Amino acid sequence: MRLIICLFLSFSISTADVCEQVFQPKKFKASIVSEKVSEPASAYFDEFEVLASRFPGIDYRYRFVVGKNLKFRQQVESFEEIPLELSHRFRPPASRNRDVLVERFNELEPKMQEAIVKAYNVLNDPDIIARYMRELYAESMVYMVGKEGLEKVQMKLAEGLVSYRAVAVTIIRRLKARKDTKFTKITRQNVETGTYIISGKQRVAPEVAQNRNQAFRAAVRNGPFIDGFFKEFSDHGAYAHLIQRDILHVHLKKILGDDVSGFYEYMGTQKGVAFWADIFDADEAFEYSFTNPEAVTGIIGKHLSGISSAY
Repeated sequence: MRLIICLFLSFSISTADVCEQVFQPKKFKASIVSEKVSEPASAYFDEFEVLASRFPGIDYRYRFVVGKNLKFRQQVESFEEIPLELSHRFRPPASRNRDVLVERFNELEPKMQEAIVKAYNVLNDPDIIARYMRELYAESMVYMVGKEGLEKVQMKLAEGLVSYRAVAVTIIRRLKARKDTKFTKITRQNVETGTYIISGKQRVAPEVAQNRNQAFRAAVRNGPFIDGFFKEFSDHGAYAHLIQRDILHVHLKKILGDDVSGFYEYMGTQKGVAFWADIFDADEAFEYSFTNPEAVTGIIGKHLSGISSAY
């Protein structure tokens, strides 16, 4: 069972240290520091179209598989319409009362209120998600071929599949492109030090490093984080929260301007983390939603990489 919020453990890595140790197991290592940042779509899409014209599997997957048949939860017009009860088991006990959450929401600044509702709706918008998945597929495919070479990935190209490593690296390159580089990694408690966060240049107070709840909140507010408690593209997945963050950025920026980081800083507070459950760690309850990490990982994996999944 997924361990959420109060059970998450965190491992913090400075920008300069985001490299091979980010990826485990060994087969999934990637030197992120040496990777160039993501380019605009126009810089890679022409190359993707050439690949699609040479490999029918790519063309077929792009047109008929990626982003198709997505049916998500109904969008809402107000915060009160969000099915809060579905995610109560992932909240701290004191925040499992709907009236408390609604009151807390109403105390927020109007822009933050708008951002929370917008984030929920974006992650339940099949058109937005489909467009995002097609762009991610194309960019990851071009990256994979450029990194590995045509000869090494012939079999994947024939089937129109992109490696999950290429997907993960592409997401991180995108975050780097917009200077969203304060990466952290959630992992198990360090048995030698007893800490839940190991920091690089980003100093974390001892009382935070040795408290798992505070460690998780620090990861949320600090920046993008890899969930090392899970495998790369299995179940909850290690990259679900990076994908959600990547999807939401442009939409949150329209509301918050250049202060998108302020949204996550609030989510990483004692009060704000209760809203995290509904937007980023929601329970599924028989309806797919990109607010649910299992759905993010399962759908991305199946559509882009052909990974066997219930989705």
